Amino acid sequence: MKPRHAALAAIAVILVVGGLRTMRAAGRPGPGAAPGKPAATREEYAVPVEVAVARQGEMLHALEVTGTLKSDHDVHITSKVPGKVAAVAVKEGDRVRAGQLLVTLEETDLRAQADQARAYLRSAEERLTQSKAAESLRYAQTDAQIEQADANLRAARVRLQQLEANIRMTDASARGAVARAESGLKAAQEGLQVVKEGARSQERRVVENAVEQADVNLDSARSRVTRRRELFRQGAISREDLDEWEKQLKLAEAQHNSAVQQRDLVREGARSEEVRIAEEQVRQAEEGLREARAGLERTQVSKDELAAAREQVAQLVAAYKVAQANKSQYQIVPSEIAAAEAGVDQARAQVALAEEQLANVRIVSPVDGVIASRTVNAGESIGTGNPLVNVVAVNSVYFEAQVPELSIGAVRSGMRVRITIDSLPGRTLAGMVREVIPVANADSKSFRVRIAVSGAVSLPVGAFARGRVEIGRTEDALLLPKDCLMSLAGETYVFVVTDGSVRRQTVKQGESDAANVVILSGVKPDDRVVTGGATSLNDGDRVKVVVGR
Repeated sequence: MKPRHAALAAIAVILVVGGLRTMRAAGRPGPGAAPGKPAATREEYAVPVEVAVARQGEMLHALEVTGTLKSDHDVHITSKVPGKVAAVAVKEGDRVRAGQLLVTLEETDLRAQADQARAYLRSAEERLTQSKAAESLRYAQTDAQIEQADANLRAARVRLQQLEANIRMTDASARGAVARAESGLKAAQEGLQVVKEGARSQERRVVENAVEQADVNLDSARSRVTRRRELFRQGAISREDLDEWEKQLKLAEAQHNSAVQQRDLVREGARSEEVRIAEEQVRQAEEGLREARAGLERTQVSKDELAAAREQVAQLVAAYKVAQANKSQYQIVPSEIAAAEAGVDQARAQVALAEEQLANVRIVSPVDGVIASRTVNAGESIGTGNPLVNVVAVNSVYFEAQVPELSIGAVRSGMRVRITIDSLPGRTLAGMVREVIPVANADSKSFRVRIAVSGAVSLPVGAFARGRVEIGRTEDALLLPKDCLMSLAGETYVFVVTDGSVRRQTVKQGESDAANVVILSGVKPDDRVVTGGATSLNDGDRVKVVVGR
């Protein structure tokens, strides 16, 4: 029934009921009436009433809530940089798109700072290039020093090896030469004695043995000189060493000749000339012994040279290690390159910051929405954090309801909600519980519940709204309109119409919604219960049903 028709029907019922009361008053005997005079009976009057039929149906259990429409994107835009406002491109109420320009600041100072930062970056990059070039040069020099030290060390080691080999051979040969010279001197002395005393059989054997020994010594000397000449040709020994060995060969040849001559003298017998020759042989043997001993002393000089060569090798090894350590030090110790790279990084960061600051002179909207407020004008100086524009995204509106502390336990995410807005009369929106904020207000002890609104486009953000949260439902409940219920002295009752009269019936009610109430006892399904005109009824009154539903 439309609201206007319902109002007219109610007025008609009131007029009818008033007329009936007047008629009843006229028909009843007054206080002074004669007792015997008959009064008009109640059955003569039928009270017009409206009735509703008790029916079984589904009862939705709803929680009535109130609250405010809010936006997920209620953005208070501020400036990230201080400056002077050059222009404001919007006014309150304007619709804007995400990325649309709202406010522009003057950029002269910030652009100069950005240019200065770029110049500093170019300078830092040039320093880095120079540092890398210097570092490469140091590495190249160090590598060259290492290579030179390695070459010097290898050459010294080769020379040391040659000296060691030469000394081993020279020392052994010199000692052998001394031994041979001593043996030759002894043989010459014995030969001289034989010449002077005359030869005996034993003496002949001695001179024969001396010749044989001289042959062996001569062959050995020739072999050694041949080997030394080859070593000299290869550069392994010096010219002085070769000359020394050739002297030994000449000495061996002289000793051989002397031994042969001595043998021949022994065979022929001694003469004065033979004695003189024998004495000359002794003198030559003594001279050979002196030269052999001098050669042995010269090997000591070569040993000193060997010690010096070993010391040189040790020094070159140390120099090689120092060169390698210098290269390692460049790798371990932070160099100028690291500092230059840090300078470049810092300069790049300054450029990025300056460019970001320059970009911040253009302040744009982060969302699609409506300009709710504007608190800045062109020419004003602003600081960071000063509010400039408030943009509200009207396409992401939600209903934030306040739920009492005792009812919050029944509300859960996903529950359906019917929403009405006072500023949009006659319009009902569907919603769903999106989030229950589990923190109560310190003063009211109520909880905030955020409800998503279907089709929430262009809703008035900040408007007052009401909602019915469907927290449950009862199937096959016995339902009556709420206006059927009467209450008196704590008793709830209804008038049930039966055979044209009414019967007063006490009932027990349960859950209710905006229109209906659940009847737990006192009424049966299909009972007709008075809804309109019940205020003037008494138990047993005759009624006439004028409206049924």
